[in-house]
Amino acid sequence: MRAKGVSLGGSANWLNNFAVGISTSPFIKTSQFGAFIFFGCVTVVAALWVYFLLPETKGLTLEEMDELFGDAGFAEADLALKAKIERDIGLTALLYGDHEPMMTEKADTKGKGEEMEFKEDTKSISL
Repeated sequence: MRAKGVSLGGSANWLNNFAVGISTSPFIKTSQFGAFIFFGCVTVVAALWVYFLLPETKGLTLEEMDELFGDAGFAEADLALKAKIERDIGLTALLYGDHEPMMTEKADTKGKGEEMEFKEDTKSISL
């Protein structure tokens, strides 16, 4: 799905650049400053749309991006699996001793079962 999205995005970028390149010269000949007002207005509208309607994605993993845009479950399931593996191999007991990090249960809305949320302990870890 990612490859299709990248190819579609790249194709749209090339097509839009081509359209702007072809239409700018006739647009400027017809209306001296109207072209710049038009492109300026389109840019302002696009900037406002991005600022107010798109969620912030800085610092998120690909799995968290899936959850942000509606494909929930992967990041939480990976986190629960990671916590289980750490407990199974004894890493959690080695690092935290008797004071394991808190695990809180979250109800899953899509019927995929029980998922766990990992909360970091605020104590410093010393070996």
